[in-house]
Amino acid sequence: MKTFFRILARSVAAIFALLFVLTLPVVLLVVNIERQFLDSGIYKQALNREEIYKDLPALLSQTLASSVSINPCENNPVACGAEDPDPELHACLEGVLDPSAYQELAQNQRVPTETEIALITPCFDQFGWPEPSAEGGPPEFMKNLDASDWEAILRNLLPPEDMQQMAEQTLDSLFAYLNQEAESAAIPLTALKTRLAGPEGVEIVGTLIKAQPPCTLEQIAGMAATILTSGELIFCNPGEEMLVTLQPVFQEQLIEVSNGIPDEAVLFEPSPVTEGDPRQGIQIARTVMRLSLLLPLALLLGVTVFAVRDLRSWLRWWGIPLLAAAAISLVISLALTGLYGIFIARYALPEVPAHIPLDLAQMGFDLGRAVLRLLSQRLALLSALIGLVGGGMWAGSLFGRDKAPAKR
Repeated sequence: MKTFFRILARSVAAIFALLFVLTLPVVLLVVNIERQFLDSGIYKQALNREEIYKDLPALLSQTLASSVSINPCENNPVACGAEDPDPELHACLEGVLDPSAYQELAQNQRVPTETEIALITPCFDQFGWPEPSAEGGPPEFMKNLDASDWEAILRNLLPPEDMQQMAEQTLDSLFAYLNQEAESAAIPLTALKTRLAGPEGVEIVGTLIKAQPPCTLEQIAGMAATILTSGELIFCNPGEEMLVTLQPVFQEQLIEVSNGIPDEAVLFEPSPVTEGDPRQGIQIARTVMRLSLLLPLALLLGVTVFAVRDLRSWLRWWGIPLLAAAAISLVISLALTGLYGIFIARYALPEVPAHIPLDLAQMGFDLGRAVLRLLSQRLALLSALIGLVGGGMWAGSLFGRDKAPAKR
């Protein structure tokens, strides 16, 4: 009977040990996410590692140069004028397109395929092709800027060091708000205001004007009036000499514009944490994630109760599960970034809306990969430490075995 209960106790302990091996890697991942994902530090490191601040102006300049000259009605006529569609055209398009496809095109989530273009063309031929609205688009003078002009403007407005400072202060403010350590969150704009009101702002206006076509005599006369009255700036290229003459006017107007910009752009206004507030949900989720550590600890306690009888059995019954769980956790940490890359390539990139440049989307995905890599590195380090402890305990149980009696 004693042997039966010993076997039963060890069987229960083995089940607990197996459950511990399966749950500890998941709990370690969950706890690591809880500790890192709402910490601004991991995002700061990722932004620096990916050199976002250095590369972003060049990438945005290419995007801006191409986007301001794009006629959305040519790429996706269904989305052009979709806010106030012609009823007959609307009915025709709904009749020839699948409902989900029509919604995607109307919301400009993608451009129509060749098959869809063939289907919608008779509708537009019958009821008229849309024309791009002049309202809400970029000013005409912006269409004369090429990628190098945009890059010069962006680097003057926010050089990498200022961009980094603004981004890091914004991250600190945002996560302090989400962690209920601050009542509001905001983007600091002081550095941008300072540069806009200084020589850099004059450089920006100079870049804008030099990209414009030469001034007519009438426009030059208007610019001369601007010098005297500080009136509205005319965007044409009057030549280098007149640009130098206009610099004090630029400076005065830029100071006025800068003074009208607030010191910070508020992301979240101060408000009490009430039921349904996302911050409350975040804190509840964090508490649950922290308490998840109790599950493997309870399982390990069960192993101790049913199987541990002495120091050697304790080393063995704890050491082997710890080592096995650490090995699984280490495999998970090594596989995270690879699985993320497969998911992005297979599912995320093909779903990027047509109006979002692929390079910009790729930068966002790369930033996510950098954050995940930092998370996986910390998980791997923790797994290795647990594995060393488990391996040491198991080795201790082997060295602690009683010596076999000598044969006579």
